[in-house]
Amino acid sequence: MAVRADDRVGAVSGGLDRVEQCPRRVDWDLGHLALDFAEQVRPAADFRNEAQFTTVAAALSREAEQRVRNLRARFVDLGTTADALMGRPSRPGHLWEDFNAGVAAALVGQPGGARQRLDQVRDHDPIADWIQQAHQTAHHVAGIADGTMAVHDWAATRITSCRKKLSLAEPPNPLTMA
Repeated sequence: MAVRADDRVGAVSGGLDRVEQCPRRVDWDLGHLALDFAEQVRPAADFRNEAQFTTVAAALSREAEQRVRNLRARFVDLGTTADALMGRPSRPGHLWEDFNAGVAAALVGQPGGARQRLDQVRDHDPIADWIQQAHQTAHHVAGIADGTMAVHDWAATRITSCRKKLSLAEPPNPLTMA
């Protein structure tokens, strides 16, 4: 069995005050509405021996530390997060990239961009229930994208519901997203 050095980096979430381990992504967790951003830091490395692996792991650790600093600077707030997500082109087969970009754009008052990216979500073949649910949510958010407060209310409702399901404390009141 081959063992590979993973290209994991820390994910910045919860207002940039907490670092979690996860594969190549940043979760903007606004109470608990995650907007993911994925990119590969470096290709995986095959395990050959302990010395080689130790060297690869040490280098990856240094890169991850720098990457976390860069991500913190890149994803300062919801506006910069929306810009980063919207700045990436839509790619076939990457439903969540379009979904996250569309939701982020709607949250910061960019209804045209939000609708464009959320329409891309509905282009995915609904072969599973979760894809159908993503279609429905994308359709709903696209429909309210012109009203930033309506989008904020939708997000606050989703956050509150998710936090209850996870047995987390209630979010701050009022929940701020700007």
